[in-house]
Amino acid sequence: MPRLLVVVCAFTLAGCGSQDEVLAPSLNAQSAHPSVRERLGKLKYQRDKLKLSVSRLETERESILRRIREQGITSTDDLRSHPNWTIDARELKQVVESVKQLEKTVGFHDAAIVRIESILRYADREKRLEYSTLTETELNELALTFYEVDEQLKSQSDLPSIEELELESLLEQELAN
Repeated sequence: MPRLLVVVCAFTLAGCGSQDEVLAPSLNAQSAHPSVRERLGKLKYQRDKLKLSVSRLETERESILRRIREQGITSTDDLRSHPNWTIDARELKQVVESVKQLEKTVGFHDAAIVRIESILRYADREKRLEYSTLTETELNELALTFYEVDEQLKSQSDLPSIEELELESLLEQELAN
């Protein structure tokens, strides 16, 4: 079982590649999003599988330590009285090394995930800016609309306001009484 686990870990590490390979495709906001997001999901899935393997190895490490303690070994001074201690010690060494390697790989995955998520957020912001930016024609139409509204408001300001008309009418009625 432990050798199989080491082989699986080796294939996992070999298949991961470098972080730059993960980011290799062009991150054009329009074309790369779906594939990059899909690859990000796969990377997170791989990371979660690695974390599960680490958890299982930690459980195995605790089991080995429990087995060693059950044999009456509580310190290195007790090793002389137990001739087969090297068997469990070698197994423990293999598990501890596998945990360290997998944790390192998880760290690489975490770093790549953070970088990719940052790049995707940047691309999303760029896309939103692109959609919210007005063309020169649209800006000209907007300026013309503002000009027309301003002109209408100026011409209406020369006319008495509704409130002034109401006040004049009220005053006229009251003075007529």
